[in-house]
Amino acid sequence: MRKVERIPVIIAKLQAAWEKVPDWRLGQLISNLIGTGPQDVFFPEDEEWEKWLDDFNGKKQEST
Repeated sequence: MRKVERIPVIIAKLQAAWEKVPDWRLGQLISNLIGTGPQDVFFPEDEEWEKWLDDFNGKKQEST
């Protein structure tokens, strides 16, 4: 089972990203975060989403 504690962390990062571009719709934000690659939003692990959000937010991701 995945750790429930990851949820508020990712949501906070998503909120920070969205507040940078408040005129974007959620779908636009997600689409732009995942990029133009062939990936579907279903497949990336949460750690990948966190990295994309950190990159978008201009934050250096801590090593785990």
